[in-house]
Amino acid sequence: MDDSGKDDRGEKGGSEVNTTGDKRDGCDDNSRPKVGWHKRTPCTHARVGLESTDRGLALIIDGFTKFTERDEYVYHEALVHPAMSIAREPKTVLIIGGGDGLALREVLKWDSVKLVYLVDTDKCVIRIGKELSLNDRSLHDRRVRKVVGDGREFLMKQNRTFDVIIVDVIDPSYDFNALHLFTLSFYELVRSRVNKAFVTVAGEHGSEEARRVYVTVSKVFPYTSAYHVRLPYTGSDRALVLASLNRLFPTSLPEGLKFVNRYFLYQATEGKPFIDSADVITEEYPLRLRYFAGVGLDEDEDLVKGIVLGPQIVGVMNKRVIVVEKGSGDVKSAVPERVYTTDVNVMDKLKVAMAVPLLPLGLFSPVLLGILLNDMNLGLLTLLTFFLSIFGMAVIENKYVYKAEYIDVNCGELEILDDTGKVFGAIREVFD
Repeated sequence: MDDSGKDDRGEKGGSEVNTTGDKRDGCDDNSRPKVGWHKRTPCTHARVGLESTDRGLALIIDGFTKFTERDEYVYHEALVHPAMSIAREPKTVLIIGGGDGLALREVLKWDSVKLVYLVDTDKCVIRIGKELSLNDRSLHDRRVRKVVGDGREFLMKQNRTFDVIIVDVIDPSYDFNALHLFTLSFYELVRSRVNKAFVTVAGEHGSEEARRVYVTVSKVFPYTSAYHVRLPYTGSDRALVLASLNRLFPTSLPEGLKFVNRYFLYQATEGKPFIDSADVITEEYPLRLRYFAGVGLDEDEDLVKGIVLGPQIVGVMNKRVIVVEKGSGDVKSAVPERVYTTDVNVMDKLKVAMAVPLLPLGLFSPVLLGILLNDMNLGLLTLLTFFLSIFGMAVIENKYVYKAEYIDVNCGELEILDDTGKVFGAIREVFD
């Protein structure tokens, strides 16, 4: 990233898509690429989509290139097979992330595998994975259980253990949703749930993130190895960390692999990087984000709180507030000067328009009906039905009440739809 805060993602090993412009007076001018973004708001990332490139289809998640069709096998074979090999006939596997089904495809090449859980926070990625022929329809395999949810929460609620656990998410410096998968406490949780082998992505090879991940995993597992793989579609090396409770001794490999061989297994299991010093990753001292929902961050910008709302992803930084609209990918940012809230009710106009004629009609028509039909029980039943209808409208109405936050800045007001109050509290904490 340069001093202007522009997105240099192409030089950082991700997509060449530029998602942010220069910041002026607390506001961002943005140009959005015309790509096939997934437009459904249930996505937990701002932009998820497949794009046609000179390397075939590419999956882009918030500006990060997760894979390209021509050479994705290099990364996925390197990620999966060293861990599977040292596990010796693994039967149960957990994949955290990997909703595209490509790491899963590699796992299913092992005949010993009986059950695989794939847990991904983003149902849009899983939906894309279900439609990909590139993954050999792995998500439709009868041995696979798909879960839309957080991998850490899934592990905490599980009593079962897994022979192999694989973390296949985009690089930690790109995704605030995955930061909690790169902490000492998470690796301790993994150790309590894994029987044989654990492997995780660790960012760009040689980066501070990769060094800290290796050091932190080494604090938990007695046997660890760091290795890396060259990604043709980015021109950079992806760092991976392999760990086990037992010695890292690889055995066999499945047939038909195009990249991983016995020599690569040796490199993957014997890798001991020279690290003079690196801090253990904790909740109090997490990895530093370089991008928030695809928006490039300055060197001195830190995330205070990131929240996925219905139509928006909001990042409260120590210097500004970033709002990214899901689907469209439109980005706004502001330095708060004054923060206040107001209630927004989408049924207010309907309620006002109908209240005056409906209330007297609802109160007196049941009584009149009972007199005309000479049946007061029917009249009372109709009156009860009216009040129940009013109660039902109130319940439905509450589902549409949002708290809107407005931040006064030089370029106007920034609206955040927040029915949780978490964004408002974080903004007040930082900027009041």
